[in-house]
Amino acid sequence: MSPVGSSQGRRRETLRRVTLASLAIALLIPGWFLFTQTSTATKDAVSLRERQQQGVEYLGSLGQLLNALTENQAGVVVGRPVGQEGLDLAVVNVTKTDQRLGAALGTRQRWQDLSAKIDEVRRTDGNPQTAYLAYTEATDLLLALYRTVRDNSGLSTDRERDIYQLQQAVGYHLPVVVVHAARLLDLATLAARRQPPGGSGGRDPRRQPAATPAQVQAALVQAAAAPVAAAQMVDSTVDEMTDALKEAVDATSSRTLSGNLLSLLDRVRRAADTIVLTAANPGAADPTQLPTVRTELQNAAGDLSAAALREIDGVVDQRLDDLRGRSYLSLGALVTAVTLTLALALLSMRGGSSEGRGGAAGVVPDAGRSDGTLPGPNAPAAGRADELPGGRVATGGPDRRSLDLPWREGSHAVR
Repeated sequence: MSPVGSSQGRRRETLRRVTLASLAIALLIPGWFLFTQTSTATKDAVSLRERQQQGVEYLGSLGQLLNALTENQAGVVVGRPVGQEGLDLAVVNVTKTDQRLGAALGTRQRWQDLSAKIDEVRRTDGNPQTAYLAYTEATDLLLALYRTVRDNSGLSTDRERDIYQLQQAVGYHLPVVVVHAARLLDLATLAARRQPPGGSGGRDPRRQPAATPAQVQAALVQAAAAPVAAAQMVDSTVDEMTDALKEAVDATSSRTLSGNLLSLLDRVRRAADTIVLTAANPGAADPTQLPTVRTELQNAAGDLSAAALREIDGVVDQRLDDLRGRSYLSLGALVTAVTLTLALALLSMRGGSSEGRGGAAGVVPDAGRSDGTLPGPNAPAAGRADELPGGRVATGGPDRRSLDLPWREGSHAVR
């Protein structure tokens, strides 16, 4: 092969290899970038959804504690013996939940404070007013724990409207309704017994120091204002909870959300309205009917809470599956890009090897003669120009001893 042809061949081979390498890089870099970006985003999203599932579980255990705490509060305020079995069981359940999830959700300190307050509440005497104030502090801590679980689990900051509104309804509005409705009933009970918070509590007034006119006036103002504030809180919170659940129903793709929650919401609204109407005229309230009204609200709230938490868990679980599917797609894209890159690299290597084998000696195979015929089996091989038939080589001129010429026989050699 001529030097010019050899140089052109090398240039073509170099260009082909550069083209294949460029194609490989063009495939691999976007695939790797897509995989890393998707993998990071998916990992963060999966972590958030898993924390939300933990938050849902924690909120479920707090619902049991809320009912047990308000039930004991009612019994102590009316002066009847209160069993501790339900409250003990609820505390044990929350303790187990906090042991598993408290570190991830950052609830350890909140639960320790609430647990200590519950122990303190159990040791209160039989004074209804003292019990009311102690249980008020305990339920305030419980509402704070609700807020901590919602915030640290990511439920309260979810961008999906259905999850956000559901957690707002079940993690904020519903506990507030139950707590303040229970306080409203307790205040109605105390008013029916003519014992405002801070009063004598049924003890012999002769053993108590005489109250000044200012103290009496302050107690009357507090006794009158507390039911009004509690009633307003119940009314406004029920309305907010209704709006939140309706918005969740409008925003969700769940087929069961509407029928399950709205019917349970109606039960909660009816029970809350009954409590507000009962407390509006505390003098006419029948103390024997108050436990029935309270129980109806607790049962309706418990059913609504359980249904809403199931819906949240189902929506979160579905979105976890979607995230995992997206992760598999990005991994498949990366594998495809790597496979194509390896195929191009192998093609480049095979092409280079073939070129090296065909042109390493600089010999071009004889394709045939100019007349179109192929050389015979005894034809001289293409190679050195001075090679003669029989393998002899002309070194300086004709070798007359080796030439079989017709004039040689019977004649003298020509000088």
